[in-house]
Amino acid sequence: MFYMLFVLIPLLALAFAAQQYVDYVFYKWNQIQNSARLTGMQAAERISNDANLGVTLATINRKLGDHYDSTTHTVRLSTQIATQPSVAALAIAAHELGHAQQKREDSPMIRLREVLILAVRLAPTVSYILIVAGVGLERLSLIWMGIACFALTTLFMLMTLPIEIDASRRAFVLLEKSDLLTAQDRKGARQMLNAAALTYAVTSVFSVVQLARYILVRR
Repeated sequence: MFYMLFVLIPLLALAFAAQQYVDYVFYKWNQIQNSARLTGMQAAERISNDANLGVTLATINRKLGDHYDSTTHTVRLSTQIATQPSVAALAIAAHELGHAQQKREDSPMIRLREVLILAVRLAPTVSYILIVAGVGLERLSLIWMGIACFALTTLFMLMTLPIEIDASRRAFVLLEKSDLLTAQDRKGARQMLNAAALTYAVTSVFSVVQLARYILVRR
């Protein structure tokens, strides 16, 4: 009861508030046209050429499904971002190209992330199965294996935060280099990227607290 009232519910409220803020910031700056009047795809092409990133650009039909695929060195922009000449599109495209620059420079953090990412896709499901099985069969070894799998997920989340912050930092440099930021664009891009970082921070805290709960329950 203590955990639910003083930890879980406040964290869920914080996560909800963070998501609402991100939605508000995106909606606001997606309505404002960037000064260069470039769509997200056009901005990505210009930034990639100016920085000599050699990245492949593609679109994806999934709302806010924008991401960088390090296995193929491809930036995929959602249709909404790729076709809109907004400040939000400018910021999101630059952020994903920040990841492409991390890969191109062979950043140690992104290399470690690539090693973990495949295991982390399976870790949450496996951890829950092992913990439930361990409780049902009264096997402590299974419970600890489940906790170890969840710890891997937590490690991934903690690693993701500085990687995302670094990608946002690089995004500003890339935008400046391509001469795509006016005072208004800079303000909007900063708000967009800070809001995105906030969601990663909240998710990381939530994952750490959940891991601590598993360990305490085990003990």
